[in-house]
Amino acid sequence: MKIRSTKPGKPPFSYSRLLICTVFTLGASIVVPLAHAACKPTPSFNEVIVYEHDTFRGKCKVLGIGNYPNSSSFSPVNNDSISSIKVGSGVRAIGFQDANYKKKQATYERGSYTKMGPNAGDSFSSMIVKANQGLITASYSMGNGPNNDGHGTTAEWTRKPQGLANDGTYWYFTETKKLRKYRMSDNVANALPVAGPVGIPSQLEDLGCNHFGDPDFYNGYIFIPVEGGNGTQCGTQPVVAVFDTDLNFLNYDDLYRQSRNAAWIGVTKTNGHLHSSGGSVDNNNPIYRYVINTSYIDGSGTFKFILWSPHDPEIYLTDHFGDSVDLRVMQGGVFSPDGQILYLSNGYNNPCVGGDGGSIRAFKIGLSNGELLARGGGNYGPFNYDIHCSAPDYEEPQGLDYTTTSTTLYPGNLHAWLLDQNIVIGSNRVFFKHYTIIWP
Repeated sequence: MKIRSTKPGKPPFSYSRLLICTVFTLGASIVVPLAHAACKPTPSFNEVIVYEHDTFRGKCKVLGIGNYPNSSSFSPVNNDSISSIKVGSGVRAIGFQDANYKKKQATYERGSYTKMGPNAGDSFSSMIVKANQGLITASYSMGNGPNNDGHGTTAEWTRKPQGLANDGTYWYFTETKKLRKYRMSDNVANALPVAGPVGIPSQLEDLGCNHFGDPDFYNGYIFIPVEGGNGTQCGTQPVVAVFDTDLNFLNYDDLYRQSRNAAWIGVTKTNGHLHSSGGSVDNNNPIYRYVINTSYIDGSGTFKFILWSPHDPEIYLTDHFGDSVDLRVMQGGVFSPDGQILYLSNGYNNPCVGGDGGSIRAFKIGLSNGELLARGGGNYGPFNYDIHCSAPDYEEPQGLDYTTTSTTLYPGNLHAWLLDQNIVIGSNRVFFKHYTIIWP
């Protein structure tokens, strides 16, 4: 017998979406299906709605701001069953693969996600819903490209890539000992540079400097961190070198609060503060903040243009729960245009082990602290930064950059390099990855 709704014109109930109860009447029993309470179609400002099936179907649950350490909080949606999600405009949701916020995590900014992203569907056992404080991370993957082999580009600049910066018209790419300039309208997989390569200035080589890092562009200048070998001035105290947009070397200064390492530089464009770190960032190794005095960069002959700010010189980074992060082998860093979000990349050859692991992370930056907002998942969720850290790929995160406009060649806002040192192929190639702040 088919049991239908008591309301005319309604379709039959689906037994897969019903609760079954038994009603006893005069010695007989009738099985009556009861529908689950429907969730409202749109979450409020500070809510998310999770669904059992993709495209917002099946059982559902409204969750407010809070921590949900196990899947019982999702009921009637079962453990490992969330397949789509709607996120209110005032919050972000972070789903975790295991209970108590363990293993892989995936971040969902405001919007409606018909699916959970790579390998994240039907996998969550805990979740955090947090106020987004008006900050939306560039954490939705737009894929890789441009490339010339369907996987990653093997252009000349990929031989020893380190980092990238842009001025809105041109890219500036650093390799270990070279700097090149490319048009952003060109496909860098096969285009020739507009200028360069230029090498490490002889003045810095004489100090023992032998390694460019991830640069940044500010106020018409390219700022590049430079490291050196052990036992040399540049090796024991890194420097920042400054070039103009024609790749002419202008000046340098010591990053005097750091010792040995300075893999990246990130400048907040709103106030000219330059940020960098040593090889690790943890409870004992913060991010250092300097103030740039551009009047000393060119023409003065005085090698002092970076001044330490005594009011807020250090930034300590924490995770979702306020505990110190443990990031090892720092690689790249860049700020959002408003200076409120800092994106960092870290890891080397085997970034899956040691500390909190290698990835891309986004932090909200205050005067002396940085709070984790999102972490790139290893082929898990929308913020997809997939790292194959072991043989034969030996992939290594590299530099980061941010653009305010999205193009066909370079879609999105956040741009990241991932170096593939595949021993089977026998040559390096780079995945040029792109992420957007807007749900496509």
